[in-house]
Amino acid sequence: MLLKQLYKGITKYVKGYYAYAKGIEGMSQLAFTLDGIWCRMRYGCVFNQYTEGGFYKHTAHQRRRILTYRHWKRLVRLNDPAQIHYLKNKVDFNMFFKDFIGREWLDTSSMKETNFMSFAQKHEKAIVKPIDEWEGNGIRVIDLRQEDKKQLSASLKAFPLLIEEIVEQHPLMVFNNCSVNTIRVYTVFDDKEKKAHIINTTLRAGVGTSIVDNSHSGGCSYEVDIDTGRIDSFGWSHTRTGMIFHPGSDICMLGREIPYWEKAKDVVKQAAERLPSVKFIGWDVAILRNGPILIEGNHDPDLDIMEFVGHSGYLPIIKKHVKF
Repeated sequence: MLLKQLYKGITKYVKGYYAYAKGIEGMSQLAFTLDGIWCRMRYGCVFNQYTEGGFYKHTAHQRRRILTYRHWKRLVRLNDPAQIHYLKNKVDFNMFFKDFIGREWLDTSSMKETNFMSFAQKHEKAIVKPIDEWEGNGIRVIDLRQEDKKQLSASLKAFPLLIEEIVEQHPLMVFNNCSVNTIRVYTVFDDKEKKAHIINTTLRAGVGTSIVDNSHSGGCSYEVDIDTGRIDSFGWSHTRTGMIFHPGSDICMLGREIPYWEKAKDVVKQAAERLPSVKFIGWDVAILRNGPILIEGNHDPDLDIMEFVGHSGYLPIIKKHVKF
């Protein structure tokens, strides 16, 4: 039974490479498939990184410098299990980083009806998030202008949720009318230096009517130069690459400057240094009219945004600060 399952898994894997290779010029389907299997064994490169991430295009020297799934697994295992709840649980996150949150929020597990009524009087709409989901799963917007607010309060309290006011972004960060667009900032903590280092920054922009900006929900990503705060790459998504303009708004993204850039980096470094035992974190930062705020942190952030968008080869930079 085990051998049969293994055979089915390998067959499906090989067929996936073979099918994807049809659209690749200058490389036969057989060569593409064999190289994909070799890269999985040699570098720990999984299918989507080899294909969507363009791993097949790189030389052996370049491949050795790329953070693959194998390296990523080893890296996230360094994160202290006793501390990652500050990132996994959205309520714990908002409490621990309360000075960087910059928005009003309620925890349904401790919320009283009077708290909700007061919140609803100040805000026409709110965003509701499951406290322990990721990749935008379960997030929705609710209308607080409905008449029966008591019933709404009771229905929300039935689940462990985070209710937050909808923040107003800086005008230069608005690319669609539905999502808060964030900067994904990757940090590593260096034990010898006792400080956090930013290793990658990428703008994530929502597309269409999606209320979230991540790539798993159709969003697109653009690498941002860490020093200047300017977008320095073409856009990438799971369905499109090479985008100069934001799909939908037609705003030219290349060269666009992120407001409050130095302040945003400072906020992230301060936050990362509060959790020195969590070595590798992906922070989502929103830019408002009056400055940056933290939306959330991720203890196991996707490697695709870092290695698929713009420049690649971040493994040596990470190993400079973290041993794994």
